[in-house]
Amino acid sequence: MNISGILKSNLVHWIEPEKKIDTEKRQRPKWVEKSFDVKTINGNEELFITAHGCYEAYINNHRVGDFVFAPGTSEYEKELYVQRYNVAGLLRKGKNTIKVLLGDGWYRSAAGVTGARNLFGTHIGLLAWISSEDTIIVKTDNTWETYPHSEIVSADMCQGEVIDCSKTVQENKSHVYEKNYSFNNLIFTDNPHIVEKERFKGKQIKTPSGKTVIDFGQNIAGYVQMTFNAKSGQKIILTHGETLDENDEFTIENFQPGERHKEGGIFQRIEYTAHDGKNTYKPHFSIFGFRYCLIETDISLEDAEFEAIAVYSDMEETASFESSNEKLNTLFKNAMWSMKGNFCDIPTDCPTRERAGWTGDAGIFVNTGLYLMDCRRIYEKWLASCRANQYKSGAVRNIVPRNNEESFFGKLLSASAGWGDAIIIVTHTLYKRYGEQSIIRENYEAMKKWLMFLRKRAKKGCIKKLLSGSLDSFYDVTSGLDYGEWAEPDIEFASGVDMKGKSGVATAYLSYSARLLAEMADIIGKHEDAKEFLKISQGAKKAYQHRFISNGIIESDRQKDYVRPIAFGLLEEKDISANAKKLNALVEKMDFHLNTGFLSTPFLCKVLADNGYVETAYKLLLQETKPSWLYEVNQGATTVWETWDGKASQNHYSYGAICEWLIEGVCGLRYTFDELVLKPLPSKQLQFAKVSYKSEKGVIKVGWHYEGDKCLYSVNLPDGLSGKLIKPNGEEVIVQGSYICEL
Repeated sequence: MNISGILKSNLVHWIEPEKKIDTEKRQRPKWVEKSFDVKTINGNEELFITAHGCYEAYINNHRVGDFVFAPGTSEYEKELYVQRYNVAGLLRKGKNTIKVLLGDGWYRSAAGVTGARNLFGTHIGLLAWISSEDTIIVKTDNTWETYPHSEIVSADMCQGEVIDCSKTVQENKSHVYEKNYSFNNLIFTDNPHIVEKERFKGKQIKTPSGKTVIDFGQNIAGYVQMTFNAKSGQKIILTHGETLDENDEFTIENFQPGERHKEGGIFQRIEYTAHDGKNTYKPHFSIFGFRYCLIETDISLEDAEFEAIAVYSDMEETASFESSNEKLNTLFKNAMWSMKGNFCDIPTDCPTRERAGWTGDAGIFVNTGLYLMDCRRIYEKWLASCRANQYKSGAVRNIVPRNNEESFFGKLLSASAGWGDAIIIVTHTLYKRYGEQSIIRENYEAMKKWLMFLRKRAKKGCIKKLLSGSLDSFYDVTSGLDYGEWAEPDIEFASGVDMKGKSGVATAYLSYSARLLAEMADIIGKHEDAKEFLKISQGAKKAYQHRFISNGIIESDRQKDYVRPIAFGLLEEKDISANAKKLNALVEKMDFHLNTGFLSTPFLCKVLADNGYVETAYKLLLQETKPSWLYEVNQGATTVWETWDGKASQNHYSYGAICEWLIEGVCGLRYTFDELVLKPLPSKQLQFAKVSYKSEKGVIKVGWHYEGDKCLYSVNLPDGLSGKLIKPNGEEVIVQGSYICEL
């Protein structure tokens, strides 16, 4: 019997271990279990399993798989992923037992922007069966029994866990409850699992006020495994934080969400009451963003051990970078660690305050992310959530999957340009990297709906636009609410929100996204659509020029106002040079500091360097006072900060998108599925720079170094791959295998 047949047979049921509960209180994680007989084992026995909440499955007391926080996050009513494990090696002839521990997970934890609990439901549940070919061996139904976990009092994804090992909770087994939920949302796709990865030994330090803090040396997303000796009833409390304050005291203030949070803040806390003797514990259903742990206890820590475990989606590192500047090398490593800390099943903004799949962040970082790690399937899963969560109007939610209750302004900001456009930008980037038309096809209708939504915004106020006498204005987005550039270094967050398209961000993205979608429409044979999208792109370009450019010249003291139109092709070819010159002068005037935010920063060095200002781009890159990338390195950062001053989250990957320019600009490695272009931009501000990238076609290694005034470029390509080398003087050479030349 195939999967479809099993689900249609009405043999398998959703089960829930709870009936009447106080939904305002956290519940204990629950065990559900079933004993069953196995007559023969043929090696094909498979467990299919998913949950409302998170699960850990055990067969005959052996853990099934290594998936942490299974089944991952999703928009439960619309998409819920089912895992499939071969469990033949865990079964035995005769009597067997399957036990599954269920916890709140994303389903009902306070793990979102506002701390709203029970976002997807109030009762945890399980759907599972073991089958062998056409035979179901065991399945979830009302014959399963349940009882509470004896030690875990509560477990919240974000707030933490309360554990009491000093007394045993009576098992008091009872039968579960069958529930009738639709199976139409089930997805049988084997996405990368969230797993335990690197481990870091902790070092005990004392703060100036005498508090005991464990420093793990690396900011991560994960949890701590602790081992110590204690007497029954003794307690230890671990509070996880990213940084020490200006007085070298432990703090969690930098990631507090303020009054919007329904639980009064984010605590990231483990409260553990010990049993006699040796205690060892690590969380089951909580994950934190941290480098430090504050320890409060009456237990002797003389022989205690604390080990931080990084937890993220199982992705292979595919890029490395090295240069003569160690701080730049650290920046690259920090970006890698921010990616690890924020790719927990989907790309999120931070592992502390929000843990949200923000569209804007995903779109900014996607090309960088595809270089750094094999994250294709993470992005594909996230795009599926974008499609599942798209409004009928075509607006794309700014956070997917949902992780907070929808507010009036939240819904308005779901129309935000630069954020909703991620559905087009991410799809286009994935296609350019892997060349598979299926990526375009499965997202095409959603992308088209978004573009038409943004186009509709541009049509609003048509009478006023008609009276203006400019046909261009019919493609100018002058309605709605956008996040705008967001997080510019000297502008308050709220002040950056863009009302009625005053900054031109929405019009710029209408042109840019329409051009990308036109390209993709042509690729899959939607040629009439492509013509319409190109018309929109050109119309929005003219509208942008009409409102923001006078006689081909931009007038602004904000770098973003030059970067975006140059990067998005909104200027006429003849006007690019003059505006790039003005951008360069503006950067020089600011003593080689940036004043860009989320949307423009990834393009800044590229726009400067590609238009002849390579030295300025390097000075900006290597700037060590704020706002700059290396300022945070000088402050001891081990991940990338959310803001240039480090006063908010210290683990945001967005500004790590500069690594794209380190790879494609500094070292010149520009890879797509159908073309490898090597266009290095060396500068004596570095003595050498080199990068390695593991592509679909093999490992590519390129780099340059100076020998006196001579700059030598070395290339090492896998068999069957050739590249077009474009030297700084414009000379082009086709290279294969190992190659070295003077630039």
